[in-house]
Amino acid sequence: MVPTAPVSAPRRCTLCPTYIMYIDALANELKKCDSGACIIDLHCGSPMQADDVTLLSLTKNGLENMISICYDYSCKWRYDINPDKSSVLVFGEKPLIAKKLREDRVWNLGPSKLEEKEKQMHVGILLLTSNMSSVERTSAACRKGRGSFFTIFGDCNRHMNPITASRIFKHICLPSALYGCELWGSLTNHEILMLERMQRFCAKQIQGFHPRTRCDICLSMLGWTRIEAVTDKLKLMFLQRLCNMPSWTLCKKIFIHRLTSFKLQCTKQPRGFVPDITMILRKYELEYALDEFFYSGIFPSKLQWKRLINNAVTQYEQSQWSQRIAVDPEFRRFKNIQSHMWRPSEIWHAIKTTPALLHKAKFIAKLCALPSKNVDDPVVCPKCSKIYRDEIVHFFASCEVVNTKHTLFWDEIVNRFPVAFSAWLHGLDDNEMTATLLGKRPDVALMCDAEHIEFMCVVIKMWYTTTEEYNVVTG
Repeated sequence: MVPTAPVSAPRRCTLCPTYIMYIDALANELKKCDSGACIIDLHCGSPMQADDVTLLSLTKNGLENMISICYDYSCKWRYDINPDKSSVLVFGEKPLIAKKLREDRVWNLGPSKLEEKEKQMHVGILLLTSNMSSVERTSAACRKGRGSFFTIFGDCNRHMNPITASRIFKHICLPSALYGCELWGSLTNHEILMLERMQRFCAKQIQGFHPRTRCDICLSMLGWTRIEAVTDKLKLMFLQRLCNMPSWTLCKKIFIHRLTSFKLQCTKQPRGFVPDITMILRKYELEYALDEFFYSGIFPSKLQWKRLINNAVTQYEQSQWSQRIAVDPEFRRFKNIQSHMWRPSEIWHAIKTTPALLHKAKFIAKLCALPSKNVDDPVVCPKCSKIYRDEIVHFFASCEVVNTKHTLFWDEIVNRFPVAFSAWLHGLDDNEMTATLLGKRPDVALMCDAEHIEFMCVVIKMWYTTTEEYNVVTG
């Protein structure tokens, strides 16, 4: 049974430190009453965060006793507890039984009554509902992510480099949606899919892609991993903070107890942070770090651990991404353009210095994101009557209708870039040349970063008008 009771002290008021100084005595009184919840000999019945107080008890009488202590203490020190912002949550009851019992239970805070609810926001985190369902919490996180995205961007993302929009999304929208995800526990496949859909929607909006664009394409062109990997990183960093906390803190003591119980298999069906983080560590082959901490008490520093998990998560996600695009024929062209999922597309890098090309660059990026068609079904080009298996490759390499554009393009390449690069580009087969025009990075020995940006700008300028004239369908 959990009541949350915010009091009326402002969070950022200059008097707040004075308030916190004398509210500490309340914690001592709640501990002495022996009505709060305990883990073995650890009293954890009254956690406090600034002016937010949570009371935990295993019985109704125990909770009523703790509420009375808080009310008497507030009267003694002459401050008010707002009953409208306070509520009671009861866990462990079946929904139908809970509904009947809720009608009979009465909770009093002095002369006022407290409402018994199914959910409550506490220090920015939505507590689980009484039937322990986390779907509503995940749904609220998705709504918050979409809401912050539209609040920040609106229609502005049409005029913003996708790399810039990506950074804003990662540093503002995503943290807002995933706030407190370290304590979510194991998510169901349905919940993960809800979060993934939220991120995919934002990725497509940022780049101006069609809603049916393949997700692995639109995410990798921004250098994004799946949102499951993001939550895994946050949970792993939370583990590092827990392990390196001072040994006298209550959080550290509870964590050590839960970890020991899990290692010794004291619980048949373990739930919570420890089994969830163990599964994540096993997935990224980092379980040795927790084992070493369990036996020696030593855990990597923040910098070392961050480097370890970044390498492990990136390697795992890259492997999974490569396997997915390798077996799907629709990625046949794209996997030749983009070999890494952690680096944004070269098209977006190219327009950093020339933002006026943004609209044209987005059109070329749509060509890059088009799925490859079945190679067993050749098609006759309605423009030049040649047979082709890939419309984009045919357009960039062999269509006779755009021969004049091909000639102008090669003249521009020969005049502006080194002879070695021009000869190398001319010697490529149709598929490789198309991939290079759509952003595949040439060898550094042939072209430096500045030259490649200039090359991509030439491609965007010259081929944009040609694709419009040719009427290439980008979806």
